[in-house]
Amino acid sequence: MLLVEDAAEALGGTFYGKKLGTLGKVGIFSFYGNKTITTGEGGMVVTDSESVSESVRLLRGQGQSKSRRYWHIVVGYNYRMTELQAAIGRTQLTKLPGLLSTRQVAAALYRWKLGSAAQFQQVPVGGVHGNWGMAVLFRDSEQAQAVATLLAVHEIETRPVFPPIHTMPMYSDGRARHPAARDLHERGLVLPLHPSLKPQEIDAICNLVLKVVRHG
Repeated sequence: MLLVEDAAEALGGTFYGKKLGTLGKVGIFSFYGNKTITTGEGGMVVTDSESVSESVRLLRGQGQSKSRRYWHIVVGYNYRMTELQAAIGRTQLTKLPGLLSTRQVAAALYRWKLGSAAQFQQVPVGGVHGNWGMAVLFRDSEQAQAVATLLAVHEIETRPVFPPIHTMPMYSDGRARHPAARDLHERGLVLPLHPSLKPQEIDAICNLVLKVVRHG
């Protein structure tokens, strides 16, 4: 079985010194506009397998043979990154340490300010979080929605924790349950976290969250 590690939002994280995205045979990263680094859109596949690399390159480049021009040996796609996007990405990579450090400080401030008002993701021993987003859990779905609504009134964007895959139309055959995944989706909320977020802005966000949690 091929282990594909979804590290779309985990860039910069480590586990016992090993970079997230390199724990499996294949790792995938997202470079969408709101990710830790961006090329505007698209992403990257990493692997230490020559055969997997060849397969990915083949699918990326319309299934064209390397040895015979305009000859398609499999059904492929146009997933090629442009040189302009690659140049942007390479430049962003040089800024990655600073971006990660800024995110780490912001995440710590959130945890300190909110305290026990919300539950935070627990980082396992040996792990370092990439801090792409500030995902928190509230008492119930009503409280999470109330927080999102109040923040929206103040023009502060939040994002729900992704709905479980088994609830999506193409997979919802009615047999799967997965109550823990549903619970995370219903009680979870992702608060703003990005390098340009100022401490006073985090303070203002947390004050609004605490207003809901403490006073309903």
